[in-house]
Amino acid sequence: MFSSDTSAFRLRTVRDPRDVGPDGRTIEARLQSLAKQTATEIKECANACDTYQKKHLLVKVLKGPGWETTLVGWIKTFTDRKGDFEFALAQHT
Repeated sequence: MFSSDTSAFRLRTVRDPRDVGPDGRTIEARLQSLAKQTATEIKECANACDTYQKKHLLVKVLKGPGWETTLVGWIKTFTDRKGDFEFALAQHT
């Protein structure tokens, strides 16, 4: 996996987001849909966290395993999304 320092360096090398990469796609096109998808997922995660926060303590304790599964799912989603961004940058550079 790429380190975040490497990803930031790769992004700095992109002079024009409309430059065509080796596969014939621009970095702009490649990242635009990924960014929109990620924004939607961030909002969904925030809604889930808000819902959890508003629950009473007893409900949190009793339904803890279910919430743990939900939150672990979000961790996996964002870990996958990070990999997707790094892969998109790697493809372009």
